[in-house]
Amino acid sequence: MAQSSNGASFWLRVAAFLIDAVIVYAAVLLATFAFERSTGIIPNQNIQTFGTPVFLYLYHVILIAALGRTPGKMLLRLRVVDGQGGKPGFGPLLLRELIGIVGIFGALADTERRGWHDRIGGTRVVRNRG
Repeated sequence: MAQSSNGASFWLRVAAFLIDAVIVYAAVLLATFAFERSTGIIPNQNIQTFGTPVFLYLYHVILIAALGRTPGKMLLRLRVVDGQGGKPGFGPLLLRELIGIVGIFGALADTERRGWHDRIGGTRVVRNRG
């Protein structure tokens, strides 16, 4: 994959992830509250503890496969592309996002600003032009 001058910086990528994490956590809290109000059953805390990371993972995979970005990336004008500059496929995204939390730190020292998860998934995060 050729080096691109519009590769997204580590800190922009972290900021996009934090925005998405807040969105997902708020959605989980809202769903938990709505469930409790409608059923009178207080959900087990483990549902939030283990469900939030699973929901965050699926949120990233589905939105990036469908749109090439998440709301956090949209706000910061970022997108995920494959080696040809198009939207990455669902299969590579499953692996990319599974490794993503640890893999992002590889972008700190990479001249192309690609994390390990980007290399494994055949993707990169770029800034939108314009």
